[in-house]
Amino acid sequence: MIMNDLERSGLRGKVKSMTQIEFQPISNMSDTISLKMDDFILAPNNFRFEYDSSGYLRKRTEFNYNYEYDSIVPKGLWTYAYDTLKRIQQEVYYWNNYSNDTTIWEYEYFGDSVTLVHKYDDTYKHMRYRYAQRKNLELLTTANADSSYLTRTLFYYDQQNRLIRKEEYEDSNSLTFIRSWSYVNTETSSPNVDVGISSRYNYGPVIRLFEYDSLENPIRERGVNSDKVLTTEYSYDHQGNWIEKRTKLLNDRFKITRRKIEYF
Repeated sequence: MIMNDLERSGLRGKVKSMTQIEFQPISNMSDTISLKMDDFILAPNNFRFEYDSSGYLRKRTEFNYNYEYDSIVPKGLWTYAYDTLKRIQQEVYYWNNYSNDTTIWEYEYFGDSVTLVHKYDDTYKHMRYRYAQRKNLELLTTANADSSYLTRTLFYYDQQNRLIRKEEYEDSNSLTFIRSWSYVNTETSSPNVDVGISSRYNYGPVIRLFEYDSLENPIRERGVNSDKVLTTEYSYDHQGNWIEKRTKLLNDRFKITRRKIEYF
């Protein structure tokens, strides 16, 4: 069965919009009265998703922090268009909300197993991403306009359609990165073991272990042979969606993330 965007997100109920803001780490929970948005550029975790009544994503807005006015402002805007089969047809990204610096993704479908994505922007001009599915294996081929740049990524899925292995290749043949996931049982959709190995940067294996609550939200994370544990607690709304996440970091500081969810 094909899931809509809302089902893939893990949100429950008929969600109209979900806004998430991640705040800078604090020393203790009493500091929540002075929270400030964390706008670390390499991890943009501040955004709003807007869905239609059928659960398909219509718009995504990324937020930035304006230090001059001490306020949260829109930075990037994504819009989405679908075909008659509710498959994504076009995705447009406007940097700095409505500037002329845009990125466009156009999707083509060939049967049920091949998807070709064309990406157009001012930096790379034209990139092609070809996804080909065969049983439990998916191949992603990435190339620029003249195919002078070429990479391959292999995705392996289990019988429950869960991702269990990812292999990245440069120039088609050079294996640069391997990542694998394993699961506690056939019912869960979240991995309890995450392993990564890189030949390009010569590290690994890096192994992380996870534990989840009854709603499959992660509550504990640690590395193998490490006594340093990240622990997370949640507050939920009436639909069972979390609206505040409190993570105790390795340096005994806390990371707070809040979500505002609107329903139809």
